[in-house]
Amino acid sequence: MDRTEEIKQKRVASMAKARAAAKAKREKLVAMATENNDLPEGMPTNSPLFRTRTFIYRPQDPTDPVEMTFAKVLFRANEMVEVADTVTVQQLVVEKRETAEGESRSKGREMQVPLYQVLAGNPWFEINGVKPERQKPATSRVPTSPDEWRGYAIAWIAASTNSVTMDKRWLGEDSLRRACGVSADDMAYVMPFFEARRDECADIESRRRVA
Repeated sequence: MDRTEEIKQKRVASMAKARAAAKAKREKLVAMATENNDLPEGMPTNSPLFRTRTFIYRPQDPTDPVEMTFAKVLFRANEMVEVADTVTVQQLVVEKRETAEGESRSKGREMQVPLYQVLAGNPWFEINGVKPERQKPATSRVPTSPDEWRGYAIAWIAASTNSVTMDKRWLGEDSLRRACGVSADDMAYVMPFFEARRDECADIESRRRVA
């Protein structure tokens, strides 16, 4: 057995163990709630209240942080974290509708979206063992499309080390976003990473000042 296959088998075994532990934990919660009559009448035991998923943060570049906090959950590089489905992130959700005149209208409203839905398809995270295809950030040139802008923005956000500089750059690139045709959906995809990295930088700066 080569080294690659050995690593793969260890990962599969680790994930199976984590899922088994998560299942046991859910069953224990359900048993305790039922025994104490704390389970709301009619609530199925597969309710999101008892469901969890496993997350693994996978840095893709040497400049990526070794740990990050998102939705108040601490993710360390390559370490599995069990997160309840009840953990949500406030995001701008764009709803599209067609008027009686046949015109397409869009309206954005803030909603609490489950973390697993927010991070689904994100190349930096594995969820329940599903690893999205890696996306290579477009760092070699100025982006010209929404897809290129996503990679470009995530790349410089991950490499940032100062919260004030991040704020200035974000404001300074407003015209670039407009030129790329960045939509509310694109912004909703990138903003959680911006906010998480900015908070991390601000926290580090605060600790440095105290020291």
